[in-house]
Amino acid sequence: MNFVEGKVSASASGQVVFEAPGLPPLTLPGALAQPLAVDTATLGIRPEDFVVSRDADAGWPVTVGVAEQYGANSYLHCTLPGEVPIPVHEAGQSLAKRGDVLYLALRENHWHLFGADGAAIERQA
Repeated sequence: MNFVEGKVSASASGQVVFEAPGLPPLTLPGALAQPLAVDTATLGIRPEDFVVSRDADAGWPVTVGVAEQYGANSYLHCTLPGEVPIPVHEAGQSLAKRGDVLYLALRENHWHLFGADGAAIERQA
């Protein structure tokens, strides 16, 4: 699982806005059980739960370091700004190659938030 440190700046209307240093705010599709804003949170995302795009408005920018093809799956070893490593799974044969800039969004309700104490922040069922 990938972990990114940041904060929840808003949560209402079925969306959560997560902010991390050096990255644009990311709207997380889905809702929390209770609306809140917290200064310290960790976002957890599994490599297979990213939505990969070439559209700059789609999410966080990453740079591909290595693209590995394993049959019907591709694993992209990427870095966020600041050289933060982030592995990404892309179904099928990815066309991405070393040096490409891609943009990552998240699948609805396929993310996890943890508070400063490490406990999970409950999502709406």
